[in-house]
Amino acid sequence: MAREIVKKQNSSWLFIIALILSIVIFLFGMLLGNYIALTQLNTFKQTEERFLIDLVALEIRDSVLKEDICSLSSKDLFEEKQNLGEMLTELERRFGKENEDVMAKKEIYELIEIKTLQNLESIKKDCNQDFNTVIFFYTNKKGDEKGSVDGCEDQGKILDQVVWDHNNQGQGKRVYIFAFDINSQNQATKALMLKYNVTQVPELIINGNSYGYSVKEQIQEVVK
Repeated sequence: MAREIVKKQNSSWLFIIALILSIVIFLFGMLLGNYIALTQLNTFKQTEERFLIDLVALEIRDSVLKEDICSLSSKDLFEEKQNLGEMLTELERRFGKENEDVMAKKEIYELIEIKTLQNLESIKKDCNQDFNTVIFFYTNKKGDEKGSVDGCEDQGKILDQVVWDHNNQGQGKRVYIFAFDINSQNQATKALMLKYNVTQVPELIINGNSYGYSVKEQIQEVVK
């Protein structure tokens, strides 16, 4: 009888301990989830502020240097845009390419891309500087009727190889890539697609001329 009482008491204590542990784990999970959500929110907020500040800075710089665009360095201009692009790529990796907040940041980034592209085109035209500009239209949407995700990813890797050869290995004129999502709701990006009559992806606009999917050798022949 005494043993049965002891067993019941032990069982009760085990149950209580298990219950307490379950509650502690549950509360820890809630706190961790809230912390992660808060961290994500702060990350998005800081990135958006950085994008907006840079966009305003571009506008002001353009108005100040309207008559002196040649004082700007094409390499420095592109690297500013590239640094922001790396921030966006990290957000896509952490939260997903189709995350609504990430898509919102991408639209701001696309405005910065277009401003940078316009400045580079002006420098190339008016300042006796020679380099290549490549506009790359792509999709991240699975089953997109406008084009293949796999084809776009493959085209992106090929462009990375071309950029490495030209910008890092010195195998020809510098190559500046500007990537735009064909499903963007940004009106400026839509205008760019309309200008070049882009309806399917992957699509490349190299130095103002349209090309479909292109292998490395084909691109090298154009940007040499």
